[in-house]
Amino acid sequence: MAWWVKAGIGAAIVVVVAALTVVPVRAVGDAVTPVSQTAAAAQDGCGAITLEADLESSGRAPVLDVWGLTRVDVTMVEPTITTAATDACEDDVVLTGGVLVFDPNCDLPVEAPEELDAGLDPGAPEERCGGNGWSLVPWADSFALEDLVPGGQSFAYAGERLSLGSSFVLGDRWCAGAQYFIEQRWGGTLNVPAEEIATGDLCIATRPAGASAR
Repeated sequence: MAWWVKAGIGAAIVVVVAALTVVPVRAVGDAVTPVSQTAAAAQDGCGAITLEADLESSGRAPVLDVWGLTRVDVTMVEPTITTAATDACEDDVVLTGGVLVFDPNCDLPVEAPEELDAGLDPGAPEERCGGNGWSLVPWADSFALEDLVPGGQSFAYAGERLSLGSSFVLGDRWCAGAQYFIEQRWGGTLNVPAEEIATGDLCIATRPAGASAR
């Protein structure tokens, strides 16, 4: 057998083995992970904001599980945002807030698409990161004060399924990013960022316990 034939066969074997260890084709389990994350207003602000949602995820791994590589698809389901007064608030302050949730590969979560849909209802989810992130701002209409109550309230995005995209993960966790802000409305609007929050609350297991290959 000529050397070049042997080299070609060897190269083909390398390509096949590489594909078997990299291409995610084997399902490794679906999961629904409830999340709840609370952040308080930073300096010079009052109130706290909580995001609650389910993260639906599915994972796929290569046939030969050499590297621990998983491709994860994640969807945020029916998020609810709750604003509430804290000890730092006056009794009659009106609180609103919002959150950006985005996949871990997003560098500019606050950047909106150039053709942002101007016809969105106030508070409707707005895409970020090319659709792999979302801005959730309940009661975004600054004139809708009749819909706001002192001390804060909850807003549920009923029926919403917001894709956070697909990511390749080396490891046992995939974590979404989040940025929160709180608005105080009384005699004017004060928009304040939220303080640092725990990083683990928006994480999912890339291979859920008890998941079976299929």
